[in-house]
Amino acid sequence: MEEKGTGKKYRMTKVALTMAGIAVLWQMIEYVMKGQEIEFRFYLQVVKGIYLWLVVPITAVFAIYCDFFREKAKVFWRYLFPTVLTILILAVSFFRGSYFFFCEMITEERMENGMIRGEIFSFLGARYIYYEPAWGILRKHFQGWSQEEIEQTVKERYGDGIVWLETDPSGTRVCQAPGAGPGKEPFTFWVKNNYEMEDNYVESLIHSNALAYWSNRQGRKAYFSTSAGKGQGQLTFPCYSMEDVTFCASDIADWVWYVLEDERYPDMPESEYAVFNIWVDFYGNRREEISLSVKRNAKENDWEKLCKDISEKIMFYAKIHWESGSSADTGEESGEEIGPGEDAVWEERFLADYHRDDYEKEVFLQDGMIGYRMVVLDAALGSRMYGLIKSTDGGESWQVKSRDPFGESGMGIDFTFLDEDFGFATLMHNGGDEADLFVTENGGESYERCVMQGFTVTLDDGYVYDPYDYPGMPYEEEGVIYVLCGQGADGDYDGGDRAKMALYRSADHGHTFVFQEMKNSSPEE
Repeated sequence: MEEKGTGKKYRMTKVALTMAGIAVLWQMIEYVMKGQEIEFRFYLQVVKGIYLWLVVPITAVFAIYCDFFREKAKVFWRYLFPTVLTILILAVSFFRGSYFFFCEMITEERMENGMIRGEIFSFLGARYIYYEPAWGILRKHFQGWSQEEIEQTVKERYGDGIVWLETDPSGTRVCQAPGAGPGKEPFTFWVKNNYEMEDNYVESLIHSNALAYWSNRQGRKAYFSTSAGKGQGQLTFPCYSMEDVTFCASDIADWVWYVLEDERYPDMPESEYAVFNIWVDFYGNRREEISLSVKRNAKENDWEKLCKDISEKIMFYAKIHWESGSSADTGEESGEEIGPGEDAVWEERFLADYHRDDYEKEVFLQDGMIGYRMVVLDAALGSRMYGLIKSTDGGESWQVKSRDPFGESGMGIDFTFLDEDFGFATLMHNGGDEADLFVTENGGESYERCVMQGFTVTLDDGYVYDPYDYPGMPYEEEGVIYVLCGQGADGDYDGGDRAKMALYRSADHGHTFVFQEMKNSSPEE
């Protein structure tokens, strides 16, 4: 009996040692395979993980139980110890295996320079790591580039003129690039010492261009809030009401166009690329962060789509902050001052006592029977409130069409009708230096401000502005609406209106106009 028992002694221990030897052999197999079938390593890791973290530990428990506890320990400990140990190993194996499968499972590919890039799928999402080939599954993580290698790569990306300022403890280099255009100050950006040499050059360039653009912008003013980043600030746009959403989006789209005109921006990928994040300040409520994306061909006739996308994003938050509707009162005060009481009484009084054929501009359609007049309802300090009256009998009699068609005042008026319902008008501001274009599709009962793509120019001193800010009367050719924009009373850029004017085109019946080309003015003009 003793000899028989001696032959079986430590049998499970030998099995456990054999399985440990197999684990070592497995590591060697993986080492051999790492330079060849890189995809096979993924499946190798799966099988190895199960073997190392489940099969081998449980085998070791039974080896200890069979060879050391089963004959020598008391009955209580003989069963309690292996049971508790097995449960602990199973628990550890479960959590360790879950962590392995969800946080360490790596798909790999070999880079051209011999480095291996591993894509890790974790609870926080996918991410890349870079490491050099090493023994088995051991990985030597990327140690960083030398200063000379970083400088050479940044030079290849962005050209000469980069000045190296400092290096922080994490290895991030802070650099200075030339200004974003003539007369503009240099700007700083950082370069991380990781495998990709990530940098925020594009964001910093946008920041520099934005400062130049909005510092000279008339009307809406974007502003920058301070930030803890290196030379960065958060760009914020004010939006004043629900009615202002479209025009806020138009101003932002104009800025994006100006930004993308800088040739120093690197080529964008074919997929959508988030150029920048902005904040929109909903006038008296709160600010919301909005991420804007543009495509590589954004400058190729996509201004309308970009403006529409921005408008939809802003409108989503605007509805949250202004559920009760517009926060702006538009022009009702002047109407109350001129004609309190019922509309019919006011209309009779106006036509009898105020109108008396006194009007600022008159338009008749081709039939000569239907005509319109813009009349002044109130005036103060050079600003006038207009009303629209209509005749259907060649001017023999008139009826009030609208007491406040625009919802605002102007310093002068021009208007036209292409048919009885469809027409345009321009309200002049600042002594004739600029004007706003409006469209109506209900015969002048109300006008809607047209959305127009800005056309900015940069002077030699870095000054940025839109010289073509005085639209004329739109016209229709082959079903398409066009309008020529001049520079107004203060226009002297590039020869003024006598030399060139900006031609705009509308694809939505006059509600939105997009810049098409510059048109040479005729000698008579």
